[in-house]
Amino acid sequence: MHGTIGGTCARNMRITLEHRSEESWKRGGRIGTFAGILLFVGPGIVPSLFLGSYGMAVLLERAGGGAYQPDTVFRVVFVMGTAVTVSLIGTLMAVGGAALGAVGAYAFQWVRELLGLGMYEAGGVPRTLHMNDHPRMSATERQKILKRLAFLSPVMKDIRSLVVIGSAAYEGRVAGSDIDIVAICRETASGPVREFVFGLEIDDAMAEGLLTADLEFTILSETEAGHFFEAGSPFAYAIRHGVWLEDDGFLGERLNSFPVTRPGPEFQLALFHDNVAVQYLGSVAALKTEAGLKRCSEACCRSRSDCDGISPADAFCRTIMRMLYMVLPARGYMPLTKNDTVEFAGLVYGEDVIDIMKTAISVLRSGKNSITFLEYRPLKRFATILFRDVLALVEKGDEARRILHDARSLVRGHYADIQGGAMRNCVM
Repeated sequence: MHGTIGGTCARNMRITLEHRSEESWKRGGRIGTFAGILLFVGPGIVPSLFLGSYGMAVLLERAGGGAYQPDTVFRVVFVMGTAVTVSLIGTLMAVGGAALGAVGAYAFQWVRELLGLGMYEAGGVPRTLHMNDHPRMSATERQKILKRLAFLSPVMKDIRSLVVIGSAAYEGRVAGSDIDIVAICRETASGPVREFVFGLEIDDAMAEGLLTADLEFTILSETEAGHFFEAGSPFAYAIRHGVWLEDDGFLGERLNSFPVTRPGPEFQLALFHDNVAVQYLGSVAALKTEAGLKRCSEACCRSRSDCDGISPADAFCRTIMRMLYMVLPARGYMPLTKNDTVEFAGLVYGEDVIDIMKTAISVLRSGKNSITFLEYRPLKRFATILFRDVLALVEKGDEARRILHDARSLVRGHYADIQGGAMRNCVM
């Protein structure tokens, strides 16, 4: 179905976009704990020893009923009590430092976001994202699309916003490209609307009709749309700069609520889990296997014209696009169309990449599922570079390494080795 996000059962991953400052809490807590320990072993140890020994002396004097008696038992109790008191003071300083550090880091992150300074940066890239200007869809074309979407009338009461994104929104649509429609539904209605559109697409395809043939739907609930905006998702940029066919105020409110930011680390990690790791490793493995079975080589490709190519090319090319939508914003570029993606990829990776990307987009627009070995080789080289760059974006903790491990296990069929519940559910 067109109206899905992510396209894998791994979308149940519990990486919550609503906790953008979670890393700030953790980082601040670690720094605060370290500072508390340093203060204790440094200037804090002397007053801690004094307080500990003085307190134990007073307690023992009272327990002895008079003057302090320095016999062996009292000395042992005195030393042990002092050590316990000092360790308690050190623990309090470490815990207090962790709490103050976490609160301070969260407050700092909140102030940065309030002032618009908390944008995700990579390698000193300017905060401002570069986006191309595009001529907007004409009023005539807008009315044509609205008429074509009249079949949504039974569910329009549940749709809060209807937006055209991609090349169709900017009069840049070419032969083979779809009209991308985003429907944001009331919270409890996204499921029924999705089922309605999905069913209609199936019926239309079975009847070989043209009602929805070139329409690509993405159906979102209010919460799902809010997550995209909050996380600075490229998809949110597409909606923000798309053509709003219908809106009851929902989108206007979201644009005012969430400042323009780059995709954050948590969102990038979620994309890596849902849309890249398994898809990249799986499509590369499948293409490599088929190339081996067909004994593909450059010489064979040049001498034969009857080969039907190797597959799955569409999944492979789609994953390349998804990786670019992760890497390009981190480099300061936010594509709004596929042509933007080609242009920006050329700026970041060199002009040689432009022809490679044109091949990938040609596969996606044509709907074919195979490529020649000569087309596969440069696509594979570029995809490898992109995958390494994606790993550099997300591989800052155990979670990314676990995702990569699980993806490899899933692709290789080692299902018992999968650790994450979401990917494990895919093979249960």
